[in-house]
Amino acid sequence: MSSSVTLMRRLLSDARSAGCNKVQLLSHKRHVADGAYRRYAAPRLEPEAEGFRRYLQEVPAAVRTIKTANQ
Repeated sequence: MSSSVTLMRRLLSDARSAGCNKVQLLSHKRHVADGAYRRYAAPRLEPEAEGFRRYLQEVPAAVRTIKTANQ
């Protein structure tokens, strides 16, 4: 069993034990291509939301680099 599966199972177990009703995982769309989304689906996490963001100051350098690479 991979460490990511072990970690996700532990996270879900801890959340359930703490009385949480829902867990939410946010992931960048670029992870569809690298296989991460398959790992998120394995513990029955359902894709549900689209998000939006706006930087009010300067866009961080790491974000600019990713946006440039994806164009």
